Amino acid sequence: MFATTAQRIPAGVTGANWSPSYYEFMRTLKRAMDPNNIINPGHWGL
Repeated sequence: MFATTAQRIPAGVTGANWSPSYYEFMRTLKRAMDPNNIINPGHWGL
């Protein structure tokens, strides 16, 4: 069983637990796919 954050996202999946390079990759991908930050704003720590 996973611990969860307040949004019910497994704690190990949030951006705080990613390596700096993976975090940057995910942030770049999120910005490319959702430039207006409409989809899940504030989730994943991005």
